[in-house]
Amino acid sequence: MSHLSPLSALQGIQGIQGIQGIQGIQGIQGIQGIQGIQGILASPTTAYVLNTVRQDMQAGTDVLDKATWLTDRLSWTHSAEAPDLPPINQPGDLRRWESGYRSALIYTDLLEGLSFATEDDVTAVLNYCDKNGEKAPLIKLTRPTREQFIQQMKLVFSRSKQRDARTAEIITQIAPPYAHWSAICNLHPERTPKTLELIGTLLSFAMLVTQRVKHTLTCPRPVEYSTLLQPIIQTPGHGSLPSGHATEAYFIARILASLVGGSSTGAVKEMQLFRLAKRVADNRVVAGLHFPVDSAAGYVLADALADFVLKRRAGGQHVEKQREFSIDNAIADKDFDPTAPEWNSPINIAAKDQVTVEQSTLLNWLLDAAEKELKY
Repeated sequence: MSHLSPLSALQGIQGIQGIQGIQGIQGIQGIQGIQGIQGILASPTTAYVLNTVRQDMQAGTDVLDKATWLTDRLSWTHSAEAPDLPPINQPGDLRRWESGYRSALIYTDLLEGLSFATEDDVTAVLNYCDKNGEKAPLIKLTRPTREQFIQQMKLVFSRSKQRDARTAEIITQIAPPYAHWSAICNLHPERTPKTLELIGTLLSFAMLVTQRVKHTLTCPRPVEYSTLLQPIIQTPGHGSLPSGHATEAYFIARILASLVGGSSTGAVKEMQLFRLAKRVADNRVVAGLHFPVDSAAGYVLADALADFVLKRRAGGQHVEKQREFSIDNAIADKDFDPTAPEWNSPINIAAKDQVTVEQSTLLNWLLDAAEKELKY
């Protein structure tokens, strides 16, 4: 019997991640066969055959005579009366692009107007600047102290007792929990491709913001406080707070809930989505990768990002509340509970300091397409 090396084990985990769709939109594209088609077209044999067939089909045609080869009008032309190039910057043209390119366009559009700053060497600030140049903070996250993290270690050690029961969950949730979202909202690559594309796009957006905040706050992982912890999966190579898994799970829960709401069935799905988010966040603590306070920070960040994205959908709305995350010694040894107000109490912004969030027509195109898929 052969023995698996640590590298083999990691490669095995990577294989599981690939099955689960950790590659995001690329995974969806693979399921849809897009990458398969690209692979066929990239074959030297196919290229040779295509060129041979083209030469045969072109035989007898005078390629120098424009009348023999020029199409009457471009397929992109929006009007028969305007056989010129199509108008620029039209959201409807997103349907012509491949999904990965669409995703890049949309999440970079969402990033426009956002900026990062620091306060007092312990606080990360995410600001939004409107088209008039007015700026307001969407969220401020203050780093806990070293002593507060040490208090949290008691909870991390306590949660390690759940590892035997949750190991399978933890491993399958290394990747974004597409399987769980699919089970709750009945997602399928062919029936709800735009919903899956939306999730992948928003995960990319949330990841970029979260990683920037992690870098700013520079919080060591639990394993750096004690070698006795011994996490059961590889500790990621970036900071601990806020938890990226918690941020992404709560963020997607808010967005999907906004799309499936409006009925008793939608309310049940919303409840399940948020219970799933807490489970995902908790499992990262059980695995030994995070402190409970990291999940709390991720929850607050997710709330701020979801509000922002939904305002970008509507457009013309004001940023009226600012999220603030910080803990005091009274709750430093407490586990995270998203229903407890001390973990997420938005601060009202004075009317004179409010900014107007602009609509993202690119985001709307994909949100509308996803909503139609989910409203059945």
